[in-house]
Amino acid sequence: MVTRATLNSDSNWVVERTVSWLAGCRRLHCRYERRADHFASFVAIAAALICYRRLTK
Repeated sequence: MVTRATLNSDSNWVVERTVSWLAGCRRLHCRYERRADHFASFVAIAAALICYRRLTK
């Protein structure tokens, strides 16, 4: 049976892992873009690159 504590710990782990992968992209450490949509685009590009690298392994 899945309890609330188990569900939260699993989702926390996924979020922490994703944030640590995105932290590897130096462009995302400081927010240089003035517009939020540009920053969101760089996050999407970084996520796509992370997925691509994991799929090509």
